[in-house]
Amino acid sequence: MVPFRNRIAGNARVMPATRIARCPTGDGYTLTWRPDEPDVIWCPKGHPVDPYKLFPQNGMLEVTGPKGDTQQYPFHDAPEGKRIYLEGEYMDSLRVYYLIEASRTLGMLYQMTGENDFAERAATIIYDFARAVPHWPKTHRGRPGISEEERLRPVSEYPVYAGIWYDKYHTGTRHMCILAEGYDYVVNAPVWEPLDILAPGGDSRAFIENELFLYSVKDAIRYDIHYPHPDAALSNYIPYQATGFILVGRGVGLPELVHYAYWKLKLLAEKTIMADYVFPESMSYGGQQIHGIAKASKHGDGYSDPPGFTSSIDGTRFENLDNESEIPILHKAVETLSTMVYPDGNYIQAHDTHHSMRDRKNSDPEETRPSRAPSGEGGSLIYPSFGHAFLAGGGKERDSQIQAHLHYSGNWGHDHDDMLNFILWSYGEEMISDIGYQLTYNGFAKNSSGHNLVVVDRNTQDRVSQPGSLLGWHPSADRLQVVEVSAPEVYPQCSCYRRTLLLMPIGTEDHLILDIFDAEGGNVHEWMAQGSCMTEQNLEVSVPTVYHVDSYSDDGEPFTPPAHAEWEKELQAQGLKPRDVNPWYGVFRDVYKGSVDGPFTATFRAKEGGMPDVRIHMNASGSGELYTCTVPTLRQCWSNALQIEDHSLVESFRMPKVVIRREGERLRSRFVTLWEPFRDAEFVASITDLAGEKSEVVAVEILTTDGNAVQLFYAPEPSRQYDIGDDFSIQGRYASCTARDGKKELTLYDCTEFRYNDLELSLSPRPELAVSEVRRNGDQSVIVLEGRWDGIAGLYEFSEPELAMLVQEGANGRAFPIRAWERRGDETLLYCSRHPGFEYDRSSHLLREVFTPFEVVEGKAAVSVPSRACVRYQVGRPSAYEVRTNCEIRIGTKRAVRCDDWVEI
Repeated sequence: MVPFRNRIAGNARVMPATRIARCPTGDGYTLTWRPDEPDVIWCPKGHPVDPYKLFPQNGMLEVTGPKGDTQQYPFHDAPEGKRIYLEGEYMDSLRVYYLIEASRTLGMLYQMTGENDFAERAATIIYDFARAVPHWPKTHRGRPGISEEERLRPVSEYPVYAGIWYDKYHTGTRHMCILAEGYDYVVNAPVWEPLDILAPGGDSRAFIENELFLYSVKDAIRYDIHYPHPDAALSNYIPYQATGFILVGRGVGLPELVHYAYWKLKLLAEKTIMADYVFPESMSYGGQQIHGIAKASKHGDGYSDPPGFTSSIDGTRFENLDNESEIPILHKAVETLSTMVYPDGNYIQAHDTHHSMRDRKNSDPEETRPSRAPSGEGGSLIYPSFGHAFLAGGGKERDSQIQAHLHYSGNWGHDHDDMLNFILWSYGEEMISDIGYQLTYNGFAKNSSGHNLVVVDRNTQDRVSQPGSLLGWHPSADRLQVVEVSAPEVYPQCSCYRRTLLLMPIGTEDHLILDIFDAEGGNVHEWMAQGSCMTEQNLEVSVPTVYHVDSYSDDGEPFTPPAHAEWEKELQAQGLKPRDVNPWYGVFRDVYKGSVDGPFTATFRAKEGGMPDVRIHMNASGSGELYTCTVPTLRQCWSNALQIEDHSLVESFRMPKVVIRREGERLRSRFVTLWEPFRDAEFVASITDLAGEKSEVVAVEILTTDGNAVQLFYAPEPSRQYDIGDDFSIQGRYASCTARDGKKELTLYDCTEFRYNDLELSLSPRPELAVSEVRRNGDQSVIVLEGRWDGIAGLYEFSEPELAMLVQEGANGRAFPIRAWERRGDETLLYCSRHPGFEYDRSSHLLREVFTPFEVVEGKAAVSVPSRACVRYQVGRPSAYEVRTNCEIRIGTKRAVRCDDWVEI
């Protein structure tokens, strides 16, 4: 029953291996096949499917197979240019898929029941594959310059996008490994004699092992020989290859193959996972890589080598193989990936990350993409090596949680030009979206203009191989939270490109985000925000606008998609050079224009009742132009029925977008935005600018409809003192003041002086200390600093890990978690929660990363820890204060040192 020709899909579509055909009559269900009717294809709706009737044959591709036989591949070429292989996409792929699955299932049933009939059927299927597979040519996925007639290749060739079992290198054992599982279940069953009679040499198991398993394994290993560059060894397809090696090695009795697989898996984990346990391409590809390694290695769990065997690869042997000790970084990476989600369990939509599309309108009962556990109780998280942080608040219930994301990762593959992108998730919904990974208009999803950030000179950002520089990180469970990042390297014409988010709880369920974006350099600044990919919204603005043009492109002409969307990935527009004209402004449609010269509001309002909305209060420095438009959501092009993107839907789902545009030579802009997500009704009553437009400091007062009063402060240069009217002054970075029911509370981060009316506070932050060395004591990392900080006596362990900041000349700021510190003589020891990610030589001032991307940076290195202090008091009792602080604080003549709990002074 196994076909003697390989599977192939037309127009360079991915080889139909795991993605078997769906019903082409419009039902959209996965087609089925059963051996009792071997010549009939069935739709689960109950009707047969005949590709020859639906797509009349009008062509035949003939090739000579590896064994010299002539193979025929009938096809139908549709008028619009789409090719359909009538056997290769349907009957051949269905038989291969269902017979492979049956071999494993029957083998498992034999193990469970001991009934020989199950083993006999499994053995017969596997033997049939051993007869057929050596006849299969390699199938090429098809790339530019490869015609349909050239896509079936000799097995002696090793193109990257071709293979016997799947059309990508390192997948030579991807589907064969299921047969190896089935074989392992039945290899010792008493069912082989009838097959021995048929087998050449009279040994059917030897025939299977040589003609099926070793044949496939040798082809896979030859790919390793043909592609010796390290990049090839770090492919996210390696786990598929390793799975086959482990299963064949165990099933056939080749222990060196198991060792080779583990050697590759360990290298893959150690060379591609960052110090914070993140795989840096994207969350989806992290899932493929990390879970792929975990699934592959699980097949070796408990394995022991034969007596007396020692591997020639590393001189070791396996005894009751334990994966957690064999690949220790993997367990941490799996745990970390599980935290990189929205409260609904979807992966954070950064870089090339797939969305599950399991929302209320696109429910997916089959859950075709793996679900993940929600992120928990709304705790803020940061991934400092990768470059992503979210400030979070709310309770255990999903509808009460908020996440304000600031993305600042570098470009490491499957990435977007999205440095300092903002994402908002609140009240159970994704409200301000990153599109994520889509092939339809793929270039727009990747381009800076497809995100929520500032675009400079209408160009996409430059690619960089490092995250932005973390300037501030202050999480909290119940008060002001802050993250700030600088990344001018993505726009070489800019001396400043920096974003700061301050998340403030309002009452018990609501939150506000103060968003400060500074950009200096270039001649055009476009602050952009787009709505939700998942919820239909209207955009309402408080300034008058008039219809402007059909498209926001330079020529006003809309972008026209290619005739064959399968080639979208090859569009030149996806690979824009830094100064190329950006064609993706052409997807900004229905453009309205207005002028702004002061504060205004814009509201992304859901069309469906009962859904949350978000209002933005904007104060952009200087005058500018306001544009409103719509852009494609792209994400909703996904078809649950077809299990692919339906490119024809690209213009059917659009979301609103607002652009604030300023122009001028060597432009300097500050965009100050208050994000107000709300449910049912707005709760911000008024916003007052306390500092004035020309001030370098940001100071705003917010009054809410239920009587809350909040002041938020941000200063870009912490060494300077800024006076704010007659009531406030600040020397430091971030601060907040709240007043409610006769109580006031002040929160100060990275500050040295703060005055609030007649209340004057001074803090003694700990200065930077030079790094002396990084010590390793077993699994423990200790960073030794030259000098000591006041207030440290002996060993002090934190209740929660603290994020220490590393500053190095000529490099972006880094961060790593510490769990304790200790004063020892004239040195300070920082005990790390994990490996800090680097080694440091004090004499040469060389810092060497020991995790990807393995950079070496020269420059003196020093470490600081953030300072935090909270003060609260009752109005009318100005001499009684409660304080919580991690550094020394003075209020008049009163003094307090580090205290994790509230103390009265």
